[in-house]
Amino acid sequence: MGRTRSVAFEVSILALLSALLVVQVYIPLVIPGGVAITTMHITVALGAIILGTRDGAILGLVWGLLSLFRAYTSPDGPLSILMFTNPVIAIVPRVMVGVVAGLLFSYFYKHTKIKHSLSLGMTGLFSALTNTTLVVLFTTLFFQNRSGAIFSAVHAGGQNTNLLMFLITLVGINALIEVIVGLLLVPAIGTPLLRFRREK
Repeated sequence: MGRTRSVAFEVSILALLSALLVVQVYIPLVIPGGVAITTMHITVALGAIILGTRDGAILGLVWGLLSLFRAYTSPDGPLSILMFTNPVIAIVPRVMVGVVAGLLFSYFYKHTKIKHSLSLGMTGLFSALTNTTLVVLFTTLFFQNRSGAIFSAVHAGGQNTNLLMFLITLVGINALIEVIVGLLLVPAIGTPLLRFRREK
């Protein structure tokens, strides 16, 4: 019976967080100034913290598939079409967010004396960095010979633009805000949820 309850709990939380990801992919957080940022890395990180690395990776996969689906059906701009219609760019960084969050917090939780609030904050920070870094890296690898085409999708000209520097500049502000949001919100939300954490 205990095992049955444990599985039911896991499935219920996964379903709840997956449903939240569906909402988040279409309704980003808009901060003062009109800048829209994603909070989906927070949901994936919290899932990994509560349920473990495997379920964090599953939630990351859900996020990636949703990004891929939206890029094909209702993209929010030309860069979304060019970048996130590629399954590797859309999915792999998001799966790795769940893996990194799960492994990192598990290490802090079991093997260090760092306070849980700090562990959660660092997990949120590195979750955001993982997504941004891998998206930029994979985009550069896949489109290094098409940097002018990508740049021209947003601005006229730019055939000699360095794609990596362009992407870093383009996502820099959003990435910084997402890191700060992850650093602040993961501890704020995650601390009361730690009592539901599944021990491995």
